[in-house]
Amino acid sequence: MEFSDEIFNDKTSFPIDIETYEEVKTLCDEAGLVDRVSYHSLMNLRESKELYSKGFFVLAYDNDLNQLVGVASAIDTMGLQTYEWSMVVAPMYRKIGIGTALFKVLHEGLHERGAEGELAIVHENNSFGRKFLKRFGFLYSFSEATFEAKAESALSRSSKYKTIFRVR
Repeated sequence: MEFSDEIFNDKTSFPIDIETYEEVKTLCDEAGLVDRVSYHSLMNLRESKELYSKGFFVLAYDNDLNQLVGVASAIDTMGLQTYEWSMVVAPMYRKIGIGTALFKVLHEGLHERGAEGELAIVHENNSFGRKFLKRFGFLYSFSEATFEAKAESALSRSSKYKTIFRVR
């Protein structure tokens, strides 16, 4: 398979509609099974539905199949015009230029939004992603550990505003 006119790129700002959310979630789930990685947080899925999130997706569709085959996500979490971004391409569509096309359209979007900085994020086990970023001049800077926990809150009798968090 070669990259051709059958692949269409589009930019969509956050918050996104439920249909687009489900398409991105499905792509993340399918690619995650193959790559043994969870792409949900890397692709800012939860934030993409939030009204006040400042970000966007670049979507690549196979027009013949009307199917999402690649997505790039960029978000300015701190409101400082510095965007964190990542991307994922469906396994059977890799190495045909879709990642490069997503990268170019993503950077058009960053320029349109007046981005002053960017941080490319790749999963630690994704050697292909690291090589891809090196091709575009990105250098490894640091690793970040992300911890998730289910928090429970409880009102204390001594202070009705005290919140207790328990990590399971």
